[in-house]
Amino acid sequence: MAAKPEEVRTETIEAVEKPAVTTHSVPLAPRSEILHVAAAAQHVSLSWRSWAVVFVACFAIMAQVFVVVAAGSAIAFIIRDLGDAALASRIIQGPLLMQSVLSPIVGRLSDVLDRKWLAAAPPLVAHFGAVVSARAQSMAVLIGGGILIGVTLYSISILQAIPAEVLPLKYRALANGFALLGGAVGGLVGVLGAGGVTNANASGWRTTFWMQAAFHLVTVLGLVLFYHPIRRSDYPKMSLKG
Repeated sequence: MAAKPEEVRTETIEAVEKPAVTTHSVPLAPRSEILHVAAAAQHVSLSWRSWAVVFVACFAIMAQVFVVVAAGSAIAFIIRDLGDAALASRIIQGPLLMQSVLSPIVGRLSDVLDRKWLAAAPPLVAHFGAVVSARAQSMAVLIGGGILIGVTLYSISILQAIPAEVLPLKYRALANGFALLGGAVGGLVGVLGAGGVTNANASGWRTTFWMQAAFHLVTVLGLVLFYHPIRRSDYPKMSLKG
């Protein structure tokens, strides 16, 4: 009796070892998660106020760059008018020191406390500091006004986050571009503006501080009028009862 020929198997090793996948083996996502993804994919309607907030944030960045650039461009005229050349470097170092020390702290506090007033209050202080600097009759008073102006520089970490908070994800790159454009305009206006006012008058450096005062006041008004964020905190509300 002839032997039965062996069956020829054509499956690969992967097909043999890998179990067949059926529709029942794939777990279905919870309904709540599906609804969450669907809601996130919906179109976000932006009003003119949203774009106004983005413009104000970029304008504030422009004002902060103007603070540093304009003072450095007019420092020779400040020394000629007030004297005390040995202290002149502190006109720029004072505001930058305030920024380097307080910016990380305030940026973290903005995630815990009310971000609106942490962004709007510093330019108001800087407005008064610019007025003090513009009317200064000594180098010490000018440096003190510069320290008050430096209060607004530490809010840069908040201002950079506002466009990303207001706009949806597809506009984030555009918002970052606007912020960089604001900084570029601030540097350009700072150099050309300071040069223009000092060419017109030897005491024109005071005009640069009056310009700063106007910029900071516009920033405060813009943030107060248009920026109304939803208050969120990393920490839950706590009570004395526990």
